[in-house]
Amino acid sequence: MKKLIIFLGLVLAFLCGNMLFASCSEEDDDEIVTAPVSVEGFLSGKMTTDDHFVLVEDAKTLKQILPDRYTEYLDKVDFSANNILLIADVSNYGVHNIGKNWTKTEGKYKFDIIVHQNELCVIEPWCIAFIVPKTIKKNDVDCEISYVK
Repeated sequence: MKKLIIFLGLVLAFLCGNMLFASCSEEDDDEIVTAPVSVEGFLSGKMTTDDHFVLVEDAKTLKQILPDRYTEYLDKVDFSANNILLIADVSNYGVHNIGKNWTKTEGKYKFDIIVHQNELCVIEPWCIAFIVPKTIKKNDVDCEISYVK
């Protein structure tokens, strides 16, 4: 009896493990997100708005806000299930890397963005993106941008 229980436990563990790995497949990309998902990298480009962050709900708006580079984000979000949050600013030096972190407290999402600058004396606009649930509204978002050399 003891061997049977151990055997059933191993079979159950094996099945559960396969279900966990199956849920991490690439086919899940178009599903509804439940928390912000960072899009890798950043764009060297300016948004056509003065806001530091914009919640984009459709492809037409994305094209208006990022007319030159919108295609880079277009294939990363399924607008029928999610929105895309664009965060942007202009650096007074070249941008080497951008660190992104978010936290949720009391129903608000706080995005902490750290722009790592290099020594190039250029004015460089940049833009990063997060895929966010449709339930997040602009009032739910707070963004803090800091620069380091």
